[in-house]
Amino acid sequence: MRRKVSNSPLVVPEILLEQLPTTPSGRILPNRQRGREPGFFRSIRNDIANLSPGYFALVMATGIVSIAAHDYDHRLAALVLFYLNVGLYLLLCVLSILRVIFFTGRVVADFGDHGKNPGFLTFVAATCILGNQFVLLAANYAIASLLFYAGVIS
Repeated sequence: MRRKVSNSPLVVPEILLEQLPTTPSGRILPNRQRGREPGFFRSIRNDIANLSPGYFALVMATGIVSIAAHDYDHRLAALVLFYLNVGLYLLLCVLSILRVIFFTGRVVADFGDHGKNPGFLTFVAATCILGNQFVLLAANYAIASLLFYAGVIS
């Protein structure tokens, strides 16, 4: 069955209208009154909620390539990848912390999922590889030690 939407030439299938939130009088609520955030923020929320624990493999791979570039005397490439890696690591840490705070149930479910569970180990490896980069490329043993202990504890 189809019904005409008020003040609109559109005719919409009834099944679609049943899924939309309405006022008690039956008027369809506009987007801004449905309790949803704008599309951009909704997208970021969904991305954080669905963040795979394996994304730290990005930091692992970038770090490995950076260390290899350092070993082959490509200092500029090694440093560019090192600074990129620091930014990626910090971004992923912030997103992971937000995921733990706001989507705890999904994080716990990921621990129980045999397909996603090994992805948490990429955090340990990424942390240790970034520590290696701090030793080799920045000679910063203090941050490297903190990353070492964070890797051991996690």
